[in-house]
Amino acid sequence: MEFRFKFSNGGGNVEKIYKVGSFNLHNIGIGAFTNERDLEKIATIIKNEGLDVIALQEVLSEGKIFTKEDLPSKITKKNLIAYLGGPEQWGFEWAFSGDESIRHEGYAFLWNKNRLRLSTAEVIRNGQKFERVYVPRMIKVNRQDMRRQPYFARFTPQGKPGGSSFEIRLLCVHTYFGDDKENARNIRQNELDVLLTDVYPQVEDWNFQNSLPRYTILLGDYNAELITEENKAAVSQRNAHRDRIPAKLKTDSKGCVYSNKYGVTIKTTQDQLTTLKTKMDDQHDDLFDERGYASNYDHFSYNEDTIGHVVANRPRRIDAVRKYYGDDFEGYFKKISDHIPIVMELKIN
Repeated sequence: MEFRFKFSNGGGNVEKIYKVGSFNLHNIGIGAFTNERDLEKIATIIKNEGLDVIALQEVLSEGKIFTKEDLPSKITKKNLIAYLGGPEQWGFEWAFSGDESIRHEGYAFLWNKNRLRLSTAEVIRNGQKFERVYVPRMIKVNRQDMRRQPYFARFTPQGKPGGSSFEIRLLCVHTYFGDDKENARNIRQNELDVLLTDVYPQVEDWNFQNSLPRYTILLGDYNAELITEENKAAVSQRNAHRDRIPAKLKTDSKGCVYSNKYGVTIKTTQDQLTTLKTKMDDQHDDLFDERGYASNYDHFSYNEDTIGHVVANRPRRIDAVRKYYGDDFEGYFKKISDHIPIVMELKIN
């Protein structure tokens, strides 16, 4: 786990780096206990990269890959929570995404309990005080506009109550893909428009009992590429050699969209390639130094006016294929996922 602190001259005002991640695990389910999916390596990536909380997409089988204990004795694999260090160290929640396909796809949140905890509120009933835990949940805002509703969680720093505090709010999303035809692209684009200009501003504005400073992030697999002033030349060159052009996020050259309804600007970041090619025989790989990468579909979005000042460094991909698989893209694709994780850092007092 990575800890970084910055002290003021008086020895107070401690700033901590909190690492927020997102990872599409490519239809991971109960079958991962018997097939070649490398659960231990997935846990190693999460731990070694020091992720404090991670939003996961394409988690099947009610999330049993993280918690199932009643496995046949012949199966030697542990569940993912065990590989991470056990339920005392890591929290986990899963929810069905609302996708009625045969996969029964869900979302999940994992968080390091030494660093973060689920937000709570004090409730008084019949004259007695109780602590209510806000369990992550699917939200129904604009549900008619999305195949999969967002999964919402609230986290606060672990530690003694009463100290300086804040809340990290995460909206985990996985937009509709379908195929690369125009109708599917239009569905996907409509979902992204609704998420960025309607759903996100509403959730960011929600007030709860604790009234803590809040930092709200939309994150996940957008199934659309972010084109900015910085990467547009490289994207144009790459697309000139492609048979199929990926869908694009509708943003300005800085990755921003403006919500007329709520009067806020939402910035989308992370423009590095994050999905893997299904075939590793592209003759143009060396030309673009992309090796086995295909598209940049995984992103973070946030209100720069309210959260921009705490974003530390540049949100980026975790180059897990190079660091953990020696640039073996085919091996990574088979044993881990067709996506690599992404991370953003928040520097908060």
